[in-house]
Amino acid sequence: MKYWKRFACLAMLLGLLLSMALSVSAEDGGESGIVTGNAGSSGANVTWTLDLATGTMTLTPHTMGFVSGKMKDYSCYADTQTQARWYAYRPLIKTVIVEEGVVNIGNYAFFDCTMLESITLPSTVKKIGNGAFLHCSSLKSIVLPKELNSLGESVFVGCSSLTSLSVAEGNESFVSVNGALYDAEKRVLYAVPCGAESVNLPSTLKTIAPYAFSSCRRLQTLVIPPSVSTIGREAFSNCASLREIELPAYLTRIESGTFAHCLSLSTVRLPAALSHLAADAFWNCPSLRSFSLPSANECFAVCDGALYNKQQTALLLLPAAAETVTLSEQVKQIAPNAAMGCASLKTLALPSGLTDIGHGAFYGCTLLDQLTMADPTAPVTLGYGAFALCEQLCDGDVNDSGETDVLDLLALARAIENGSFTLPQLLASDADGNGRVDANDLIAHLKAIAAGKR
Repeated sequence: MKYWKRFACLAMLLGLLLSMALSVSAEDGGESGIVTGNAGSSGANVTWTLDLATGTMTLTPHTMGFVSGKMKDYSCYADTQTQARWYAYRPLIKTVIVEEGVVNIGNYAFFDCTMLESITLPSTVKKIGNGAFLHCSSLKSIVLPKELNSLGESVFVGCSSLTSLSVAEGNESFVSVNGALYDAEKRVLYAVPCGAESVNLPSTLKTIAPYAFSSCRRLQTLVIPPSVSTIGREAFSNCASLREIELPAYLTRIESGTFAHCLSLSTVRLPAALSHLAADAFWNCPSLRSFSLPSANECFAVCDGALYNKQQTALLLLPAAAETVTLSEQVKQIAPNAAMGCASLKTLALPSGLTDIGHGAFYGCTLLDQLTMADPTAPVTLGYGAFALCEQLCDGDVNDSGETDVLDLLALARAIENGSFTLPQLLASDADGNGRVDANDLIAHLKAIAAGKR
């Protein structure tokens, strides 16, 4: 009976493995293998075949009832249930041939296929989904088909070898101008090939779509025509060589991550009509030294290169390369994430009227070692993680004696018991950087003193 149970378990395990495995056939074995599977929205209405010897993958449509030629959408997450079924073979894929009858390219279908050099799309493809060719760094060229009328976001982001986007003759929805992709009227810019070094934008342009210039790492300067009124999120993210940019006067919004990771960006002239600026619009721009802004702007003001609300009662954004900041007496608030990641900031002077420091305001200011307050006893509300990872501020010197010892632990214990802290005490005591002081911080300082780290 025991053996039958073992046999049954082995049989079930084998069946499970077979059901999960892709079907693989190899006439000569090894390198001449053929891998196949389903890629359709309804299963076998689209199948894929990969020749392991040549690296050629073919997508073939099949009619199943009313469903024909529609691919499934995938994700870019590390989840085998939602990734493309050929994801494990992506280092082997060099060429993709999509046969006539396939009507779309699914979301993230060829995400991270870094060896993919060419793809042939049939005239029947009408839609290319989000991130379909994301990070296909070897892709050199592509011709968008005649019937294409829908293009997702971040389709060609990270295609660093791509220098031109072409459109088949007769397409009524898109046009290619100097290798960049626009709508037929050239009012919307959808994508610029990542290999581009310069781009001349037409005077008809109204909208720069999300991710349009993302990862154009060779782009150094850009003139945006005054006709542009909308720039989508992350439109210029990861443009590592972009040094300066002047935004059009009628632009009212700068969205999330618009200039994130623009490592060389040093100056930005903000537009007069600007009314909304996302907190992370300039995240990780370590060379950014100052903002400038026309005085006619009704929502914002710039002082010493930093961005404030119009009344200058709230600090909204500090350029990442700032080293010394002295806030004026009228400042009452520091916005969440206002100086997050300002890794060059060393000295900070806070005014007596300050009442609120938002969450993450100075997160990651690793060189910040000198903080002064006009009134150290003034109560200040501190958001979660406002000074997280500012290790040089958290020295444990609670009684401000110039050294850290057991007397500081006694002072900290009393302050925790009374629930009363000045901001300097709080910063000196908050070992875990969560914006509050409790027994966990007391234990952390005790361990540091015992280990000789204080």
